Amino acid sequence: MASAGTEPDVAIAPGVVRALRAEGLDLSDQRPRKVTSTDTAAASRIVAFGCDLSGVVASGVAVEQWTDVPAVSDGLPTARAAIRHRLERLLDECAAGGPRR
Repeated sequence: MASAGTEPDVAIAPGVVRALRAEGLDLSDQRPRKVTSTDTAAASRIVAFGCDLSGVVASGVAVEQWTDVPAVSDGLPTARAAIRHRLERLLDECAAGGPRR
C-alpha cells in the first residue's frame, strides 16, 4: 500500500499526526509526496479522494473515487470515521474476492 497525492502539502498536518499516534501509528518518518505513474503501474486497486489521476494512471485502469469522504480540514474525526468505514468495506470486498482492475 502506498499513499501519495496530486498536490501534497509540505508536511502532514499536526492534528493528523496526533490522531494517528493515539491509534498506535507513528508517522514521524513519513512525508507527503507526489503520486507518480510508478506508484500506480502495478496497483491492483487505486483509490482517490476526488482528485484527477489521469496523468499518472494508465488509460483504461479504473480509479475508485471516494468523493463521499469529507475533507480532513472540515473535521478530522468525521473524515477518519468515513475513511475507516470505506476501508472496512474495501477489505471485506477484497477478502470475498471482489472486483479488481
